[in-house]
Amino acid sequence: MNSAALFQALGWLRERLANRVADPPRFENSYYPIICGMLTTAFPVENGFLVKPQCILRDSVSNHRGHHPHTSVDSFGDEVLPEKTLYGRSIEAQLLIPDYIVAEFTSNLTNDTIVCLVEIKTSPDPEELPVYEKQVKGYQASMKTKRQSPIATTLLCTGGETSVWKRRPGPAKEWAKQAGAIETCGRPFWNILMDLASHA
Repeated sequence: MNSAALFQALGWLRERLANRVADPPRFENSYYPIICGMLTTAFPVENGFLVKPQCILRDSVSNHRGHHPHTSVDSFGDEVLPEKTLYGRSIEAQLLIPDYIVAEFTSNLTNDTIVCLVEIKTSPDPEELPVYEKQVKGYQASMKTKRQSPIATTLLCTGGETSVWKRRPGPAKEWAKQAGAIETCGRPFWNILMDLASHA
């Protein structure tokens, strides 16, 4: 796709999102194809990226004491607990499922590297933001035990605005929220995706 066609398509995505901003939360799924369109354009599979919708972040064995005979290794190289039970109880309700994770991938099923996590909410209500941020921080805590890029980024889209977290340098895998929000699907949003794609 040439640059003129690309920016025309990105403009259409931006307009579609702008037309959805006033929709109530039950229309949140209308945002998914728009964001997915941007992610799959910035992170094409031929460049070694995989866009994972509703990617489950399973609980790491390292977070629990004792012996766990029935473990597995997730796609990010983390030894995790069984999907169905924890000490005889269902843990389905405890699963963390962000809207999108972008990963670098190979044919190896346990060697993916997290590049970007995207969570989508329709409401820009400032009173709801702390609840959304708590959810995102739960994802970030879960990712500590998983393979991720040194420049991994988290995007929280709340209607027409997006909050950005960048991974701090170093092995601790801690996150720093960037000052100010950017326009969802706007030029700064696209620039963040392209910077990740070129430096991951």
